Amino acid sequence: MQQNGKNLSEKRRRKLRLLRESINQLLNVWTKIVSVHLQRARQSRATVSKKCLCQKQATGYRVTKKGGRVYSRSIANRWCVTYDSIEIIPVGKFIDGESPPLEDLREFMELYLGGKCKAKIMKVVPLKNVATSGLHNDKQLLCKDALDYLKKLKTGRTAFARIIVTMQDLTPGEGWNFVYGQASLSEGVGVFSFARYSPKFWSLHNDITLTTEEQRALLKKSLRTMVHETGHILGMKHCIYYHCCMNGNNGDEKVPFSLCPICLQKLHIATKCDVVSRYEKLGKFYRKHGFEEESMFIAKRLSLLGYNQNLDQKF
Repeated sequence: MQQNGKNLSEKRRRKLRLLRESINQLLNVWTKIVSVHLQRARQSRATVSKKCLCQKQATGYRVTKKGGRVYSRSIANRWCVTYDSIEIIPVGKFIDGESPPLEDLREFMELYLGGKCKAKIMKVVPLKNVATSGLHNDKQLLCKDALDYLKKLKTGRTAFARIIVTMQDLTPGEGWNFVYGQASLSEGVGVFSFARYSPKFWSLHNDITLTTEEQRALLKKSLRTMVHETGHILGMKHCIYYHCCMNGNNGDEKVPFSLCPICLQKLHIATKCDVVSRYEKLGKFYRKHGFEEESMFIAKRLSLLGYNQNLDQKF
């Protein structure tokens, strides 16, 4: 009897020892798994911190992390090799001679952003498809309707932003008379109206024909509004340092096309554009469309950069 009891106790001890060994093995495996995850998390945080520090040193702006993505106060981390196009969606009627040519809008967007950016004109969308809440005061498109429409669209795989351009007057709603445009950095969308730049908007007679000079002025103002609002999508806020295209304005014709040194550096960081090549291509576009003041600015800027060749030949 004593021998049987002794054998039973030894079996129990053996089972308990095996159980403890199994538990210890599981704990060791779990500890290794946890340590690997913690190490990866520390490496990820270190990478983000290094990236934030580099951007802060490059731009001089505070960088924050939100939702697993890094944002800076002025530069959005949207641009990479994959996302290199912007989609331009016309809404409503664009009548030849009464609206800015869509091809000119597309070309200027590419030249202004520089780098490898591609601007694409999408299919014209009827106004009723966008104005789901109806027209405010029977004549103004609500910004919310336009931005909501863009957010629901299935975009191309290379698009970093989508914008609506329209000849319909625009408003955020009650308490606002109108706005020329509105854009969202976090969503990568924007809507811009060129309606108030047309003499027909202010005329009591809708059958007037725009002169060549009026068409040129309409195109010029439309281009300036478009690139200003697109700058917001890239993360640039209103410029408070110099006379600059990113200055806050309410249709002020004195606001230039050009970017100040600070905003130009922000654009360069966002798009990796070649500044000299960008100036040369913009100069050619300005000369083509008779924008004399802007063309002279480009010529002086290239001269300061050491490009004293015959500008007629270069452009």
